Amino acid sequence: MNLIIKAVAVLALAMQCQAPQAAPAIFAAQAARTNTLYAVSGILRSKADGAVIKLVQGLAYGVTRDDAVEAFSRDVLTKYKTYTLIDTVATSLMVPKPVCGESI
Repeated sequence: MNLIIKAVAVLALAMQCQAPQAAPAIFAAQAARTNTLYAVSGILRSKADGAVIKLVQGLAYGVTRDDAVEAFSRDVLTKYKTYTLIDTVATSLMVPKPVCGESI
């Protein structure tokens, strides 16, 4: 029984590692617009007196850097309603892709 479980696991990993088939052009265009993970930092200033400044950081996905900053800005301004967002900086992060078959 244990041998069958191992065989099924190896088969599942092998299927994940197969080379992708040629896709129609519309799917290729859509795949080119994948989300990228960005580390985004922002500076907030208090609306009340302007003297209080906060640094906020987070992760955001976006097709472009501007998309990620927009998503981050929405989240931050929802959380900190009494602050305004002065400036942001976004840096794309390289997410390592799993190597198929490493554990076999």
